Amino acid sequence: MDSAACKTVGRFFVRLARLAGICMLLGIGIDGIGRIGGLGGMGLGPGVARAGVVSVSPAEFDRLMETKFPGGVVVVMAAWCGPCVRELPLVNRLYGRYRGEGLEIVGLSIDYAGPEAMAPVLAGAGVDFPVYWVGEKGMNHYGIQAIPLLMRLREGRVVERIAGLLEEA
Repeated sequence: MDSAACKTVGRFFVRLARLAGICMLLGIGIDGIGRIGGLGGMGLGPGVARAGVVSVSPAEFDRLMETKFPGGVVVVMAAWCGPCVRELPLVNRLYGRYRGEGLEIVGLSIDYAGPEAMAPVLAGAGVDFPVYWVGEKGMNHYGIQAIPLLMRLREGRVVERIAGLLEEA
């Protein structure tokens, strides 16, 4: 294996180890998952786009993080981001596999074109987790410099960020 391939494999395993660490901290293991905060009972009210993308301000999303999913994982994405689109099926499979045991994954769209920009992407990937749109204001508010981005929450606050594409081995 050449040095470029070794670096690529190494980066993948570092990211996989970080994700495993997130899973451990969230109580997710091979044998089960601990209970963490969820979005149960969260209604989709005004501002819902066709694919269930809810338009919220960054301040509203902050309140949601604190009250509705204080220990979850936020997946930051955009429809124009190729790696984000490629990553969605994997994230959705993880969510489908573990949500019944307490894993909460929430999408955060930063598309400039509004919440409807994510609709065809979410439909194409069959995304089951809720997705909110904060637009470009959210980029500054959350200090987003690269996507795709996973943000792990504890007590509604971001405690870890993992930037870049996650790929299945």
